Amino acid sequence: MNRGDDTNNYLRLGFNVVSVEANPAWANKMSEVFRSHVENGKLVIKNMAISDKLDQSLSFYIPKLKQGASEMLNWLDAQGLLKQSNFKTSTSSVINETDSLFKHMDELSSISKGQACGWFGCDHGDSFCECQEVPVTSTTCAELIRQHGTPHYLKVDIEGYDGHCMRSIAALPCSKLPSYISFEEQSGHSHAVASSEELIRALSVRGYAWKVSRQNFTNHAKLGTGPFGEDAQDYMFEKKWSLGTEAVQRANIGCWSYSSEQAGPPLFDCDIHGRLDISSCSDEMR
Repeated sequence: MNRGDDTNNYLRLGFNVVSVEANPAWANKMSEVFRSHVENGKLVIKNMAISDKLDQSLSFYIPKLKQGASEMLNWLDAQGLLKQSNFKTSTSSVINETDSLFKHMDELSSISKGQACGWFGCDHGDSFCECQEVPVTSTTCAELIRQHGTPHYLKVDIEGYDGHCMRSIAALPCSKLPSYISFEEQSGHSHAVASSEELIRALSVRGYAWKVSRQNFTNHAKLGTGPFGEDAQDYMFEKKWSLGTEAVQRANIGCWSYSSEQAGPPLFDCDIHGRLDISSCSDEMR
């Protein structure tokens, strides 16, 4: 759920929404922001982490700017001094690429400390940011569907752990499979529990067709995940759905189009969208 950009979009479209957020600070804050939707039953917020096991106690890591660091970075940026600063090259490059990245730093939060805090160096004491560790209880995507019903659309972006959810979904009976799904392309995560190719192939045999979308990275903070389902745009074939064998050719690190500089963010944010053809689904393929 994070700061609720996608949740807000789905509510505005008239959907009932179940949002999962492991960071207790955001789960509590969004409970206040969306209080009316929670009270009228349109929204359920789960302060849990997606895993491959139920009811485990996990450590969840959150990168945070240290007190005063945000003001300092804004001043340095305004003075044009960031390139001359003593920050690590990777940090300076990231700041110069996009101001909004720091405001959305906690989107990197993860049950992997390296994923959450390593990119900005928040796991080092001399950094401008710190790595907060909080306890969280785990759940699975299959369990969420058991509790709340089959969603029209299942959106997943959990920093390299998307495979836990997609593997869980791939094992469900046809009657429980969402009509539409999406997950983040996994090549950008060195610790990913599954490759995009594995997940596409596992779900293709259940009846899913595919689009591979990408969004200008600097727009991500404004747009959230963006369009989904039939409105999602494949970056090569627009609104056409592809077979899994075709989609895996686009669902790779090239989709992100990293800049030529060694440090800095990718040019695009890359997601893989699936549509279920229930007539092609067979429970024998689970």
